[in-house]
Amino acid sequence: SHMDLLDSNQTVSIPGIGTTIADVTIGKDNPKEGVIYLKDTVSYNGLTAGVEYTMTGTLMNKATGEPFNGAKPVTKKFTPAASSGTIDIEFEVSASLLSGKTVVAFESCSKDGVEVAVHADINDENQTYEYHGPELHTTATDEDGDHTASASEQLKIIDKVQYKNLTVGKEYELKGTLHIKNADGSDAGTYKNADGTDYVVTKTFTPTQSDDFVTVEFTVNASELVERSLVVFEDLYQNGVLMTCHADISDEDQAILISRSPRYRRRRISWVRTGVGSNMIIFGGFGAAA
Repeated sequence: SHMDLLDSNQTVSIPGIGTTIADVTIGKDNPKEGVIYLKDTVSYNGLTAGVEYTMTGTLMNKATGEPFNGAKPVTKKFTPAASSGTIDIEFEVSASLLSGKTVVAFESCSKDGVEVAVHADINDENQTYEYHGPELHTTATDEDGDHTASASEQLKIIDKVQYKNLTVGKEYELKGTLHIKNADGSDAGTYKNADGTDYVVTKTFTPTQSDDFVTVEFTVNASELVERSLVVFEDLYQNGVLMTCHADISDEDQAILISRSPRYRRRRISWVRTGVGSNMIIFGGFGAAA
């Protein structure tokens, strides 16, 4: 028999990998507007020097445990000079899709189409990246500050758009649209102008502080929308690039329910004494509701 724990010819190395993800957007040469660059440094060991391998990186949505739909898997072929070393995998992600999300980098190493090592831990902090870019939250009301309004032909909706993490002194543009929500909660599409185009309200502003708010106003004909809701969607742009959005048909803070106006309203009633032991009722009258 031949038993020697130090004999390299008898040793079988089991490949292994580990990863560390970082935001490398700042300092990037010629970065694309509205794109976040994430570099995942993959350390490997137990590979065979001089043999070609393929490293495949996938960004996962930590909240769902599913692949993040804002970035495609990235593959990179490499031939290690030694059994251990590092290789960088870079992801390009739209800032608007990444806003408010936490992503985790999963890596798989394969040789000749066969996976030889994998690192996929949804709770690994070294693999995790949380984006703190621009964020929006909107609250839409009528002029009375309510989320319910009458079916008026001149309904004014005031949308308070709260933002976070914007760059002071930079110009931004908000584009607001209205979606019609049916009584069953489904999205009936956008509210249209008379010519059939989408009704869009834009507002340009330059923040003086990174966290603040602006208001956007809409005026619509809601007379044909009884028992349905108007839901405000907002998109935030910088230099024509979408930075983030707030678009949720089920968000009650963004919604105005259109109610049927009462046909009549009762005006003031007065009692007037006309003589000893007798009274007369005087109605202020009935009038059509506004």
